[in-house]
Amino acid sequence: MCIQRANYLRGNKSVAIRERKEQRVSRYDEISVVAQSEQPARNNPLYLRPTKDGLTQMAKIHLIEGPVGAGKSTYVAELRKQHAAPGFILDAWFVRLYSPDRPATNLMEWYIARKERCLDQIWETAKEILDAGHDVVLELGLVERTSRERFCTQALGAGYELTIYLLDAPRDIRRERVRKRNLEKGSTYAMNVPDAFFEMASDHWQPMDEIEREMYDVRVISYPDELEPAKT
Repeated sequence: MCIQRANYLRGNKSVAIRERKEQRVSRYDEISVVAQSEQPARNNPLYLRPTKDGLTQMAKIHLIEGPVGAGKSTYVAELRKQHAAPGFILDAWFVRLYSPDRPATNLMEWYIARKERCLDQIWETAKEILDAGHDVVLELGLVERTSRERFCTQALGAGYELTIYLLDAPRDIRRERVRKRNLEKGSTYAMNVPDAFFEMASDHWQPMDEIEREMYDVRVISYPDELEPAKT
């Protein structure tokens, strides 16, 4: 990754993108045995679904990512309606499974230790739905580039279609959204997010660079409160 980023910073964009793609292909090879055992046949009628024009297409993963307070949960709800698909939001699962044990201190360490368990179970459940021919909408809190790349490799390597919706907004706007959500506890409220946790989570977010956007089907959504999901 360091060599790729150095090439990118020196202006060798095409070289950096090619190197990242070659690494991704290598990772596909590493998981090919597992992926082939999990991947349904592409002509399986349960795996394909009809479109309005009578054709068929594979069930798709709609992955929403962005920093805390970017409007991801709101966008999940919109995509669920648009695609008649179930939605899986990491924080909602986290609250249901672990909220009673939430500590008063060292919250970030406690959170990270349990996050992977939620992600594993969400993925197993999502695969069953995809294999039955239905889209899924996921919001998984993949704030690091390595975690996003790992998930994309896993999903694409298993034969699923994937679109990533990248949401963002200025930090001060996101902070006020989170404070308002804490007070109102509306439909997108999952857990209380103190200012200190908001700042830590915001610092932890690694934005998608141009290389990452070139590698995958990424749709950038700005100020999602003012936009509706793109028609797909």
